[in-house]
Amino acid sequence: MNSDDLTYLIRAGLGLVVGVLSGILGLYFLYSILFSAAVYALSLLLFRVLFMGAGALNRRALLTTGAGSYVFIWLTSWILFYNMLH
Repeated sequence: MNSDDLTYLIRAGLGLVVGVLSGILGLYFLYSILFSAAVYALSLLLFRVLFMGAGALNRRALLTTGAGSYVFIWLTSWILFYNMLH
């Protein structure tokens, strides 16, 4: 599994976890966006430490790989769990 695939899968999983947590905690939309953006920023730092030393991902790929799936999965899971529980 190369670094692009690993980045994509980790971001998709993070999107699910952040969406479920936002829904369970009952965060309103603005707070959920801020929480999601903070976790995404932390993932940038994590991937920079993991992959930049090896030169596997450039800065643009580090920022964009898995971003769409992260947002879509986060939003879908947040809406689902928020509406089921509140």
